[in-house]
Amino acid sequence: MIVLDTSFLVALFNSQDVHHQKAKKLQSEAKDSILLLAEYVLLELTTVLASRTSLKISESATNSLLNASEVNFIPCSEVFSSTLKKFHSQKKFKLSFVDCALIEIKNKYGADKIYTFDANIVNTIKKKRNL
Repeated sequence: MIVLDTSFLVALFNSQDVHHQKAKKLQSEAKDSILLLAEYVLLELTTVLASRTSLKISESATNSLLNASEVNFIPCSEVFSSTLKKFHSQKKFKLSFVDCALIEIKNKYGADKIYTFDANIVNTIKKKRNL
């Protein structure tokens, strides 16, 4: 199982993104994987793609993700309370609320990894911290 982050999805759907080729490579590596899409990520993705590309690309990406059989949509109400607790337990602000939610979803569902280009998420996971 793989949790999808906004940074990965923006790069995947925006051919002008600096990480576009890396995102396409990760996508091909995930062919037979179950993908977890958090509600928060879909909200961010919709807004970011609309502002960086167009509303049409934003709508196409959203529909593509919601209709893909390998993508499991995760309503964030399931992890809201535990995410809020983790977010406020940070000693220093490094992870956004959504970043904390992705790590919480990874832990809750036993996902193998998070597809992201966010260095703070990558470093947190490498350190194997629960946050």
